[in-house]
Amino acid sequence: MTTVDWGIVAGSIIFLTVICIILSRFVQGVADFMAANRSAGRYLLTISGGMAGVGAISVVALLEVYAVAGFPPIWWQLVRYPITIVLILSGWVYYRFRETRCFTVAQFYETRYNKTTRIYAGLVVYMSGILNFGIFPAVASRFFIHFCGLPEIPIDWGWIAFDGMFAIVMLVTLSLALLYTCLGGQITIIVTDCIQGMFTSLVFIVLALYLLNKFAWSDIAMTLLEKSQENQSMLNPYRTGEVEHFNLYFYLIEFFYLFYGFMEWQGNQSGRTSGLNAHEQKMGQVLGTWRILLQTLLIVLIPICALTFLNVESYSSEATQAQAAIDSIGDEHIARQMSVPVTLSYMLPTGLKGLFVAIMLAFLITTQDTYLHSWGTIFVQDVVLPLREKPFTPKQHVWLLRISIIFVAIFAFFFSLLYKQTDFILMFMAITGAVVSGTGAMLIGGLYWRRGTTAGALSALTVGWLIPVTLLIGEQIVTRMEVVPAGDHGMLLQAMIWLTEQNKQYVWFSSMLSCLIVYIVVSLITSGNRRAQLDRFLHRGEYEIEGEHVKLTEASLSTWWKIIGITREFSRGDRLIAFLTVGWNLGWFLLFVVVTLYELLYASLPTEFWTGFWNFWIWINLIIGIPVTIWLTIGGIRDISRLLRRLRTAKRDARDDGTVGVIP
Repeated sequence: MTTVDWGIVAGSIIFLTVICIILSRFVQGVADFMAANRSAGRYLLTISGGMAGVGAISVVALLEVYAVAGFPPIWWQLVRYPITIVLILSGWVYYRFRETRCFTVAQFYETRYNKTTRIYAGLVVYMSGILNFGIFPAVASRFFIHFCGLPEIPIDWGWIAFDGMFAIVMLVTLSLALLYTCLGGQITIIVTDCIQGMFTSLVFIVLALYLLNKFAWSDIAMTLLEKSQENQSMLNPYRTGEVEHFNLYFYLIEFFYLFYGFMEWQGNQSGRTSGLNAHEQKMGQVLGTWRILLQTLLIVLIPICALTFLNVESYSSEATQAQAAIDSIGDEHIARQMSVPVTLSYMLPTGLKGLFVAIMLAFLITTQDTYLHSWGTIFVQDVVLPLREKPFTPKQHVWLLRISIIFVAIFAFFFSLLYKQTDFILMFMAITGAVVSGTGAMLIGGLYWRRGTTAGALSALTVGWLIPVTLLIGEQIVTRMEVVPAGDHGMLLQAMIWLTEQNKQYVWFSSMLSCLIVYIVVSLITSGNRRAQLDRFLHRGEYEIEGEHVKLTEASLSTWWKIIGITREFSRGDRLIAFLTVGWNLGWFLLFVVVTLYELLYASLPTEFWTGFWNFWIWINLIIGIPVTIWLTIGGIRDISRLLRRLRTAKRDARDDGTVGVIP
């Protein structure tokens, strides 16, 4: 890192801080802090939501996956394209949730079930969330240390030993995210996330063009071919049967989760409630399909190019230095995580290094501020607020939210400092996410099924956290034991060891399926003749609120339009975007079907086909991604301007604080 690189990073931090200070004056009540007063447009939602969903830890995790598995994971994800389109255009879960006007999912649980369910769910979600978030600062900080070549500062206090530089970087990055979160809540989060999203997309173009110019495709293909083993191909997805973790079954479970847990994970819950109305929330989801083109391309391209850099003779002098730096990392798990970032630091020239650090800092901040906001506010909104008899004043409420957010940051700092990671990042995220497996059944059942009951919800919630929590505790016990003791506890410990060795993705799937079955069975047993009045929760029919459903066309719509989720809220432009989105995704899925049938019924496609296909995939995503980025950037700037105008003139209602029974 040169002075120029550090200057780019410092400039981005100063700019964002100034923006946050300016935006903080728009916070005048709880609705502003929690959901930007429900005033965000579609472009603002899609760009900020995309950034919130892919943090620095996710980038590092995905770099780790593609460095191990190559291109095949991209192929298996084509299966999800039609599923995703159906879920997005139908408004599955998120549209109805926006109609409830609730700030948190657990607030909906109180309206649909009862107050006890809200508090219990709030506690489970909160504990799962802060555990999951607990390693975010650690992974992101290790990236910056190893990429930037920051020196180690050994600290040994006897009872604990750690790297002082690691603690410093965590403290600085967490403090930045905490500052942006506390200054203006969801207002500063959604605007700064959008600004950083537009910036990162433009940098993606520069980085992609640089890497494709630096590395010949023939060298990339040859490297992947040489790294492939029998049934562990990095090019041919139909030759990956022995890939241990990131194989077909890994992604099939993710596809099930798309349906079951569409809003189960509440890390970006405020982004789901910030839309101007339910239709804008839907269009934000639709546009997200296009925004991820360049992001996906670069996250795949970087580890592939890193492998090429380490294995092609023409880069041997620099590659030797990079490999030595990787080998110097003592912990094998951390060395595996940091292999691509370390290699990248030797690949990029001055200027691009600074830009890459700046976008990684953007990914870090956008996810950490979103998670800090989500988990901190959930504790206040769903545990403290329901227990309080007298309502807070808006000022008291906002400050309590800030204090809770600060506590989450403190917890994450010490958890990252002390927790010993033993598995892939995505596996840790899967098992901590599994703690809230019961909330998927509760949410879907509550929004769509009139027979869902409180007993069913509480049963599913309990089953959901028992298995993963047992696994997490057992993993840490086993990790810290050098010898397995014999005697009375031997069998129990052996069972615990067996459980910790299982693929976390399979444990997650088992937990989701168990919760769904328990919710349905218990609800059927306990519902009797009772049926929930869903229109009241969703503000439909006689309960409709003015402005929540804006019909843009009076013309009757064909059955086909209704099937793919196009309603009278869609303008002509909205329909065009929807058709293009359906066509793009179905085109890739049909290609998947044709190739799969050929593989099954005729013969295996040669290696030349797959090398050519992946080269085509890279360039088509880049060619389409560039104009899409320009389009979304213009829309994002427009939506930020409109948001600020709405906030200046909006009439606040102090009762709009998340208390059930008060819908302004």
